Formats: sequence, C-alpha cells, structure tokens
Amino acid sequence: MWNELVLALSGHSGDVFVKNADGQLKVIDGLPQMHRSEQEMLDSLCEVGGTFAQLSEFVGRRFVGDEHSRSLYIHAMKVGVDLRLQQYRAVLREVEDTICSAPQTPLSHLHSALASWKIELAALADVVTRLNSDQVRGARLLDQFEGPAVPLVQAALSSVAVPCRRVFANQLAAWLLHGLLLDDASEFFVRMPTRDAGGAGSLHLATIDESLLPAFIPLRVAAKALFIGNAAVIFNKQRSSLTLSHSYLADGDIQWVERQLSLLHTAGSRKFDVAALEMTLDKLRALTANSMWDMMTRVGKLPQLLRALRDYMLLAKGQLFLEFYHQADSFLKLTMAASTETDATTAYARAASLLGCDDTIEFQWFSLVVRPARYAPDGSDVATKDGWAEIGFAVDVPWPMQLIFTGEVLAKYNSLFCFLLRTARVQYGLQGAWTEQMWKLKTRRQADTTATYTRLSNLRAKMAFLVDNLQYYLHVDVLDAQFTVLMARIDRSRDFDAVCEAHDDYLTTLLVQTFRTSSTVRKLLGELLDLCQDFCSLSKHRELWDHTRGFAELVRIEEAFERQSQFLFKMLSSVRDRDHLSQLLLRIDYNAFYSDKATDS
Repeated sequence: MWNELVLALSGHSGDVFVKNADGQLKVIDGLPQMHRSEQEMLDSLCEVGGTFAQLSEFVGRRFVGDEHSRSLYIHAMKVGVDLRLQQYRAVLREVEDTICSAPQTPLSHLHSALASWKIELAALADVVTRLNSDQVRGARLLDQFEGPAVPLVQAALSSVAVPCRRVFANQLAAWLLHGLLLDDASEFFVRMPTRDAGGAGSLHLATIDESLLPAFIPLRVAAKALFIGNAAVIFNKQRSSLTLSHSYLADGDIQWVERQLSLLHTAGSRKFDVAALEMTLDKLRALTANSMWDMMTRVGKLPQLLRALRDYMLLAKGQLFLEFYHQADSFLKLTMAASTETDATTAYARAASLLGCDDTIEFQWFSLVVRPARYAPDGSDVATKDGWAEIGFAVDVPWPMQLIFTGEVLAKYNSLFCFLLRTARVQYGLQGAWTEQMWKLKTRRQADTTATYTRLSNLRAKMAFLVDNLQYYLHVDVLDAQFTVLMARIDRSRDFDAVCEAHDDYLTTLLVQTFRTSSTVRKLLGELLDLCQDFCSLSKHRELWDHTRGFAELVRIEEAFERQSQFLFKMLSSVRDRDHLSQLLLRIDYNAFYSDKATDS
C-alpha cells in the first residue's frame, strides 16, 4: 500500500487508490483492518495528489488556437507553478525514502509532513481554476498574488508571482524607456489605438485600458507611466531626423530605471512594491518633462500652434470663414450627401486662396473633415444635421506637441469650432436678411408690404442685437481674454507640466464660458440660434411678402424668440454670482433693453 500511496501523492490511481465519478482520488471501501480515521487521513492525502495532478496538467497543457497560446503571463505562471511543483516532488522523494528505510512509519507522520502542501497547492489550483474560466486575464493575473492570505499561502503565491512580475516589469521597461508595447496578446494595461483612429497625419498615442490595470496599481501611477511612454513614442518618431545636443535619457538614467524595475520581481518581496514603482516613475517623469520642455523651446512651435488653433478652430480669421460661408452655404445648408465633404474641402481651399492664406504652414496643419470627434458631455445642442453641423478640423499636430494636443483635446477644440461657426453663420445670415429686406422693399412698393416689412425689420433687429452681442462676448470677453492669459502663463513657465496645466486651464475655461458644459444655457442658446436661422430662411420666401403663406410662421418665430430671449435674460439675472454669466448679461443688456421689457411685463 505504501507504494500505491506514493503514486497517489503523485496524482496516479492504482488498486487501492482509485478515482471516483468526480475524478478525485479516494481509498477504496472495504479494506480489511482499516480504521475510519486512517481512511480519512488517506483521503486527505489523496486530495494533495489530486491537486498536484491538476497543476501538473496545467503546466503541461499546450494552448493552441486561443488567446492563451500567446499569453506571456500564462506562460510565466506555468513556469512559476512548475518551480513550486519541483519542490513538492523533492518532498515526495523524501517521503519515499522515509517509507523505504522505515516501513513502520506512522500514517500521521506523512499527513503532518504534507499538511502545508495541501494548503499551498489548493491555493495555486484556485488561481488556475479562475484563469481557465477566463475570470482573469493579462496583467490582472497579478492581482491573484496580492490579496490578503495566511503567511503559508502568501509565500507560495509570491514564489509563483515572480515570473509573472518579471513579464510585467519587462513590458513596463520597454514602454517607459523606448515607447514599445511588447504585447502581442493585448494583456498590458497600455493600449495603442487602431491606425484608422484620429485624423490624417496624426500621431497615435496610447491610452490606459483600465480592464487590464492591476487593482493594486492606482490610476495616478498608471497615468504617469502612460505619459512617459507616450513621450518616448513622440521622441522616437523624429529622433533620427533631428540633431539634438543630448539623447532623450542618459545611459546612467536608463540603467537606474532598469535596476529599479528589476527589483519589482525579486523573490524576496511578498507584495508588489507600488511605492517603489511610483518613486521610480516620479523621477523618470521629471526627466521626461524637462527633456520635452527643452525640445519644445528649441525645435517646437508651441506659440505658433496656439495662435493657429485660435485662428482656425476658434474663428479668429473671421474673413476666411465669411468667404467660406459664401462659397459653401448653398450645399452645406442641405443634408449630407456623398459629395459634401469633397465640395466643402474645395470651397474652403478656394476661400483660403482668395484671401492668400493657403500657402502658410499653419493652413497646412488643418484639414477640413466631416464628422470629427467632438466633446459632448451630455449630448449635442445642434438640432439639425445639415452639412454645417457635420464639419470640423483634423489637425496635423507638429512634433513634439502631441503630448499636449491629444485626440481628446482636439475633440474639445472641434466642439468649440462647431458652436462658434454656428453662431457666426447666424450672424452672417441675419446680415444677409437685412440686405434681402432692403432689396425687396425697394423693388416692391405695394402698400400692403409695409406692415410685413416693419414686423420683419423689427424682429431682425432684435435677433441681430442679441447675436451681435453674443459674438462680442464670445470673441472679446472669452476667447481673446483667455488667450492673453494663456500666453502670459506660458511665457512665465519653465516646465512642461506648467505648460500643460496652463493649456488645460485655458481649454476648460473656454468650454465653461462658452457654455459647452452647461446643458441648460447651451440648449437655450441653441434654440435661439435655430429661431434666427428659421427667420433667415423665411425672410427669403416670396410667399411671405404676398401675404398668401408664411405669415403664421413669422408670428410663431417672433413669439418664440421673445419668449426664449426673455427666459435667457431672467436666467442670467438669477445667477449673477458667476463672472462669465454676469459678463454675458452685461453685453446683451448694456442699454437696459431686456431689463425694461421685464419691468413692463
């Protein structure tokens, strides 16, 4: 029986120890002179053998045709489990030698010698079971070795964790130092976007996949690693084409980082040292930020790019977009068609050519596209889906500015562009409506047009008053004022992080003060602009002047505009504690026009 017991401890069945219906090793019933307590101890030892067999099957299994076949973490875990099983096999050889030299060895001695292995192997088998059921994958496998456990189990898990931590540390080192993702199985928490994401010519920067981020690594630590790796990606993109006075990192810095990361997977540590990792990342991030600032000041074009963004995406080049409006309004006011993007691009290029700005480097950075990514925290305020609502810019951000002007940042700029262009179009339309009214008044002298003209003229003047003052608020009180603050902060900055913070504050302030983050004000302004556009369209209809059709629509627009504009005034008056809302209220009510109307009503 002793020989069969050794085989059972190795996971093999025999005449005395057989597998039941569940595949577990058990002592056969009915053995003579076998006390119940002895049978229970033998069954307990059989559980150790069964768990050993399960782990051995995991180590020897060949994953073919699934994601596990390319998983570096599964292969590393197999190595760690196998190393632990080798220690168990050594214990089995000692047990066998003991039995051979002393056949009268009591069963309780064997049970005591293997009691710790029963706990350790069961803990490892539990991790393997969760892994096989796809409850964990990739770098999240490291979480299985970090949870609270008794010292015996924690020691076993830590020894198996060493190869897995080595994989993680190597992937982290490749990303931090070289901007490389050694991750064919998509297991690392850093994810590079697909090639078709972003605009033409844009540099694809990585993002964090939180589903693969180990739970013991805070998001702030992961964000530092992301920044450093993305900086390496940006630097390596054009390093060969630039003559720099120094390399991205000194050899001594690289060796220090590699040494620190290697300490993360040493066998002596029971837990992953997150504090040591964050300290390493903080030093590396400081070196990276200094290098990026140096490159921006020597080879970058930050002030030039900021002014170009203001000119094109924030409509500071008003004459260009006025000409573009005249060139493209005939087809962009219609619903999207297959040729809309091509026609819009041609019209935009023609407008730029007429104004002589198509040969500048700044113009080459901005490409007109359809349906760019936009920032919309709680939905769009654009009710119609004509061509104007769908256009935006793809930006070819000059190197090395991609760390500041990411895809998310450019989406926010496109959101601002959409709103500012919509407001400008309404202003252009109201100016055109005035021209249309004057021409019709001079060519149609019938007496019955006088009342209609007076009503149209008064409504157009009220709309123009509101839109013109809204435009003044947007471009003078918000865009120009905040741009001046931004450039002053950048001139004072001597650190990359300070530049990023200044630009983030600038963009956030623009979104807030143009009401992109306030759904109530944004929706109300959108409704007012829609009414103005409806008026511009209606004023061109011949039926309105003939009193045959359209007069009821004019009344509807007039009443709705009066109601919504008064509601805007009351809402702004009720929140005077916010500076930008008070400033807008000052602009639209500088002559007490709305105040007097509110008093009269």
